[in-house]
Amino acid sequence: MPKSATKKTISKNRKNKSEDTSSKQKPKNRHIFKDIIGQSDKMQEVFDLVKSVADSDSTIIINGETGTGKGLIARAIHENSYRKNKPFVQINCGAIPENLLESELFGHVRGAFTGATSPKAGKFELADGGTIFLDEIGDMSADLQVKILRALEEKEFEQVGGSKTIKVDVRIIAATHRDLEREVQEGNFREDLFYRLYVIPITLAPLRKRKSDIPFLLSHFMEQFNKKNNKKMEGVSEEAMEIIMRYPWWGNVRELKKKVWIVVLVRSEIYEELTRLATEMDKETTYFWEVAWDDESLKKCLSDRVRWSAGAEEGLPDWKYWALLFDTKNKA
Repeated sequence: MPKSATKKTISKNRKNKSEDTSSKQKPKNRHIFKDIIGQSDKMQEVFDLVKSVADSDSTIIINGETGTGKGLIARAIHENSYRKNKPFVQINCGAIPENLLESELFGHVRGAFTGATSPKAGKFELADGGTIFLDEIGDMSADLQVKILRALEEKEFEQVGGSKTIKVDVRIIAATHRDLEREVQEGNFREDLFYRLYVIPITLAPLRKRKSDIPFLLSHFMEQFNKKNNKKMEGVSEEAMEIIMRYPWWGNVRELKKKVWIVVLVRSEIYEELTRLATEMDKETTYFWEVAWDDESLKKCLSDRVRWSAGAEEGLPDWKYWALLFDTKNKA
């Protein structure tokens, strides 16, 4: 127990009651897609669009910030299409070095380059009959954009170092966190490829603009991680939920999932005491100041100031802060 601590009364009545803050509520989506949680109007509009375009062969571009779930939407489109029993092949164009990306996409023949000791099929060939998902297509070089345009329009390509034309039947879904229209204006993205991709655009709102989904996501992730790790985390306190709802979540759903994952894993009796302290201290305080602890292990946990500035645009909270938020009723 702390010998001294700054204590302030936390108001439990907020003016904005429009957001539902119960972490135990279950989503009531009109369309159910695997691992996609969304009760907000913005997500329901996305679900409606996914359902209407899934069974076509139209090219689709998914726009959204990093962590908004573009890959999940792409997979949902595939799994609700007539191609669902065929391959769904995903590649992150921004995560593979440029000199290797062409080979990953289109494959190569033996001897095409140093180290190519055997032929290799590319992602387009592996996706034949199904769907290829080109994640972060906005990071692709201009040279590769030309080859992607040909594959999109003519459904054919040559492997690196090869002369044989390979024809495939694939549906292309692309995604980007970039503003491709601006990239076109700045000369970083081909205009012809831009118009071929933007047949059906789907835009995913950032989590900070659909905060009514947060309680449902939180409940979903807790249930998911509890089962996997044999834990019994039931939810968060009202005070903790108020903070979570106000946090801007610049990393979107991926960041929320990571925070829940960490808290479930590190939960222990130490954090029971830290939670109690968190609910007593002023949420508006930029720092949780160091206090004198009887327990040396607790003192060590807060030996450095745990920083969290409400609504700050820079500086993500330390993982220890998120451990403070969870309800003292929860047991490891």
